[in-house]
Amino acid sequence: MKPRYNIPDYIREADYGVQLSSDESYCLFIQECLALKKPVIVTDLPVFREEGITEKEAHYLDLDLKNLDVEKIYNHIPKVQGYKPKESDKEYKKLLEGKNEEESI
Repeated sequence: MKPRYNIPDYIREADYGVQLSSDESYCLFIQECLALKKPVIVTDLPVFREEGITEKEAHYLDLDLKNLDVEKIYNHIPKVQGYKPKESDKEYKKLLEGKNEEESI
């Protein structure tokens, strides 16, 4: 695969930045998202807090991803960094809850 130099364009098009990992030393992707005012969802690793990323900038998930509170994520992310909800956010919520279109009708 050739190197891509237009990563900011991809981030600008994204609704959220998501980094779910169990080990991270420094996450340039999350820093790029924050620089471009994109909300992020991350696992609660010390590195993100050490970088000064607060709950105002990111939604932190438990490292084991158990007891995932979809409602809390859905309600928190639009408030992160002044993010303006889109119509597609309703579809994201359905996906997070494990509902498909047929179940929601």
